[in-house]
Amino acid sequence: MSYNQLWKVVLVSCVIIRALGAKFGMDDRIECGRRKLKTVFLIRNGNDAIVGHWPWHATIFHLKGKELEYACGGSILDQNTILTAAHCVTRVSGVIHRRHIYVQLGRIELKQEQDYTQSYDVQEILVHP
Repeated sequence: MSYNQLWKVVLVSCVIIRALGAKFGMDDRIECGRRKLKTVFLIRNGNDAIVGHWPWHATIFHLKGKELEYACGGSILDQNTILTAAHCVTRVSGVIHRRHIYVQLGRIELKQEQDYTQSYDVQEILVHP
């Protein structure tokens, strides 16, 4: 391969890599159910959540006495199933009893329920081994 051909290969490779970076790393379009690939790891000048913008999100609370304490978020899989991390429903002593876990949908503020917040008791907890 001549020096001239090598430069052409390098140049074409750089253009392809740049094009892929522009397509996959800089995409600001929002698609339902898809995370943006371009992310910011810290919240800076953040915006409040807007009603209906995160319809798959569930808020998981632990019942501490008569108070609800935010524990984790979860994702709605179907009308009966919420997926969350195991550490959200377990303690060192084992799985937290279902009556001590409470799920809410449509909540955009942790400190206050809204008119459209839906509240659910947990029927069963399944922890993947």
